[in-house]
Amino acid sequence: DAYQYAGMNPVKYVDPDGNEIDVSDLNDGQKREVLKAFLYISQSKRGKELVDNISKPVKDGGMMFKIKMNKKARVEYDTKTQTIHWDSTSDLEVFDTEREGKKGKQSPALGLAHELGHADQHCKGRGSELIKSLTNEEIKYKVENDNLYDTEIPIAEQLNNKHNRNEGIRREYRDVVRYFNAKGVKSNEEK
Repeated sequence: DAYQYAGMNPVKYVDPDGNEIDVSDLNDGQKREVLKAFLYISQSKRGKELVDNISKPVKDGGMMFKIKMNKKARVEYDTKTQTIHWDSTSDLEVFDTEREGKKGKQSPALGLAHELGHADQHCKGRGSELIKSLTNEEIKYKVENDNLYDTEIPIAEQLNNKHNRNEGIRREYRDVVRYFNAKGVKSNEEK
């Protein structure tokens, strides 16, 4: 069980092997939002893999990072500080190729999964070999699209197919229409 290592609460405790999710800047309500998002994305194979990586010791490929909450529709992974900045109420409306080019909406939890994917990329050193041959913008676009296909798309497809969710699926990083305020961390309905 991915949560057994931390007394069933991975957003409050440090595991005994030293891997840590630093949530010291979060209040109890924000910690619950992170846990809800982890439980939601864990319903997919790739999401479960990401959450399971959190329970591994860093020496065995586990991740160590910090989560900070904000209300600015700022969702990103900062490689320098190993910090995920996440807004649990804001996510994306995207051009959804699964719906014949129509727009689709993503939950805030899928946004967190996307950033966990970047933390996983960083932990595994993927993308660093591109720095020698590409410009910064090209690197960002390549790393973002790799993350879409490694993390965001598989999680969204599995949640949609196995759990009757309605996550929007974008095939290109730039396929963003706008940010919106969601009803909840697992919802892709607007407030």
